[in-house]
Amino acid sequence: MVNNNNVLLDGHHRLKGCSETKIKEVPVLVLSFNDKLYEKLFICESASKRRNLDDYSKYELALKTEKILKEIANKNRLANLKQFQNNSNSDSNCQSPTRSFERVGDVAEEAAKSAGLSPATYKRARTILEKGTDEKKCNLKLGNSSVNKEYNIIRRKEKREELIKEAQNFEPHLQSNKFRLILDDFITASTEIADNSVDLILTDPP
Repeated sequence: MVNNNNVLLDGHHRLKGCSETKIKEVPVLVLSFNDKLYEKLFICESASKRRNLDDYSKYELALKTEKILKEIANKNRLANLKQFQNNSNSDSNCQSPTRSFERVGDVAEEAAKSAGLSPATYKRARTILEKGTDEKKCNLKLGNSSVNKEYNIIRRKEKREELIKEAQNFEPHLQSNKFRLILDDFITASTEIADNSVDLILTDPP
């Protein structure tokens, strides 16, 4: 499959096989797209249908697909809005614009479906691809870790950072100068407390 400019869109392995076996003529299907975004979408969806595609590659394809779907949706919204504004100038009784983008619903769910993934699994994998370290992503790609494990690590870290930020913004009102309130992670804050300097340390773990 090629586009109007004879750029190969799908069938790379078949073309390679024909080249290696000296086959000079092969049937070609020319595909035409009104928008380059739909051509990119076709490439991603075709790639997701390949046999023996590992899970990590599915995650990456789903992420690419979601980004393309978002671009298409945004482009269609702008086109609808422009059409609505033009109609409003000529007809005061015209209706509000309809959605021309046929993929109704959450684009993340559409992307997950295209890659053969459940929405929940994809959304967790997307978090890892966008926020995980290179080491975490490498472990996931090699099969040394799982989506749930790495996702939970990221969420715990985010939750910890949120709690610390909330604590730092808190303004305590103590009735006595005999007490000192430390709003921080105890692992790091405890290093500032001298040994045998207090009678009691009270912590409030989450």
